[in-house]
Amino acid sequence: IITLLHARGADIEARNVSGWTPLHNAAHYGLCEAVTALAKCGADVNALDWKGNPPIDKAIFYGHHEIVRYL
Repeated sequence: IITLLHARGADIEARNVSGWTPLHNAAHYGLCEAVTALAKCGADVNALDWKGNPPIDKAIFYGHHEIVRYL
């Protein structure tokens, strides 16, 4: 679905009120397939939220080791 939405013009760098991108959310919730799809679509893996945290920090904090290795 992510690839299809991106192909149809969805903004994969859109941010919520905390500055999280879809990649921050996927890393936070341990959604490995979503992280992979977003990265392959060109999502910025180093994007910082308003506190200065990149998506990998979410994966580290919540113990999503597969995502940490990927990012």
